Amino acid sequence: MEVFGSKKAGVNYFVRQGAYAVIFKNQNRNEVGLIRAHGQQYFLPGGGIEKGESAEKTLVREILEETGYSIKNYYLFWRAQRYFISTLPVKQPRMD
Repeated sequence: MEVFGSKKAGVNYFVRQGAYAVIFKNQNRNEVGLIRAHGQQYFLPGGGIEKGESAEKTLVREILEETGYSIKNYYLFWRAQRYFISTLPVKQPRMD
C-alpha cells in the first residue's frame, strides 16, 4: 500500500476509510472527472465508507450521489493511505 504524508508522534488521527473513482472522459484517457467543492477545491468522486458497507457499494452509492450516473464496470487498481490535516469543516488530523 502506498502511503502519502507521515504520521506525527503524539497526534491522534481521525481514521476515515473511503472509496474513490478515476473516471476518464474518453478513450484517450487524457481527461478525468472531478468534483468541485467549497469554491475552488477539486476531488475525485467518491467518499467515506459507511458502517457495514463494502468499498464497492460505497463507490456505486457515492458516484450516483455526486454525478447522477450509475456505474457498472469498475475495478480496484490502487490502495493508498494518507496522513494530513483536514481544514473542512474543521481543522483536524486525519488518516484516509
